[in-house]
Amino acid sequence: MHEQAIRDLSQVLQLDPANIAALNNRGIEYSKLHQHEQAIRDLSQALQLDPDNATASTNRGEAYFHLGQFDLAVRDFSDAIQLNPKSSQAFYNRAFTFMKQNQLDLAVRDFSYAIELDPNDVGSLLQRGEAYSNLNQLDLAIRDFSQAIELEPNNVRALTLRGIARSGCNLHEQALNDFGTVIELDPDHPRSYFNRAVAHLQLDQLDLAIRDYSQVIRLDPNNVHALCNRGFAHQGLGQLDLAIRDYSQALELEPNNDEALCNRAMAHQKLNQHHQAIQDFSRAIELAPTNSHAFANRGAEYLRCNHYEQAIQDTSRAIELDPTNGNAWFNRAVAYSTLNQHEQAARDFEQAIALDPSLTEHVPEREQ
Repeated sequence: MHEQAIRDLSQVLQLDPANIAALNNRGIEYSKLHQHEQAIRDLSQALQLDPDNATASTNRGEAYFHLGQFDLAVRDFSDAIQLNPKSSQAFYNRAFTFMKQNQLDLAVRDFSYAIELDPNDVGSLLQRGEAYSNLNQLDLAIRDFSQAIELEPNNVRALTLRGIARSGCNLHEQALNDFGTVIELDPDHPRSYFNRAVAHLQLDQLDLAIRDYSQVIRLDPNNVHALCNRGFAHQGLGQLDLAIRDYSQALELEPNNDEALCNRAMAHQKLNQHHQAIQDFSRAIELAPTNSHAFANRGAEYLRCNHYEQAIQDTSRAIELDPTNGNAWFNRAVAYSTLNQHEQAARDFEQAIALDPSLTEHVPEREQ
């Protein structure tokens, strides 16, 4: 259809090369075919013939936008606004371009102009809400998303964005309502179940979180984040074998996922499966050599296995990476104490207790 339109307009332009409407319309058709360079050529020719053509400026700006030439897009949208200050579309386009450039304050300004010109512009409300979210002005974001929902009560995107913003404000119950409505409207979309599961996790509703993550996995079996998060929820309920199963499935899909390795290692740790725990922590350290928690936990495992020198080595590295880790100081102190290096042990116990006074009751009597 677009190719035929281009052929027809080309015939018009053969007869009348200065036909501005034909140049503008052929430019639009080229853009629809993602042939943006040809679109810019036609629209530039139209603007040479009629520099005050706001429509051609807007259309060329859109072509520049699709090519990622955002400064040129902003220039054209600004020209269109100057020529037609009542064009909500031109303000929207420039605002959207500012969003791409991460100039969020300017984006908010232009979306606000667009909304002032057209208060029922749901697209501008949603985009301004997203800009506010990125600026961490979540109350204002929620206001915009709510206004969009008043105009379009079944707008899945608006409900989803409001739910996410509400979660960011710790309004998890309200977020659950939004995500539940989205699921009613679109029961086969895995992201909606994922969002609701996260809200359940925040409310410590682990069984409900597992139920929703299971729905995500049913709809999207290769969703690594859902597998890891379901494993975390199983772990929180003490269902360690199920947690290990989920982490293992995630690692089959992403063998280099250091977070899944650490979480599986901690599940092995709680089951006293020390060899497996050390293996997973070691692999996680290979992948993320600045992960202080992996060093601290592997050090704790070495300590349980009576490998004191290795425990000291790992806890020392953990302390180097994170000097506020009281458990790392404490475990290194225990290793030093066991090796009769009491001066070092006393120093580490003192530092551990300063960071976490609750560790006082666990200091061996000979070191008190």
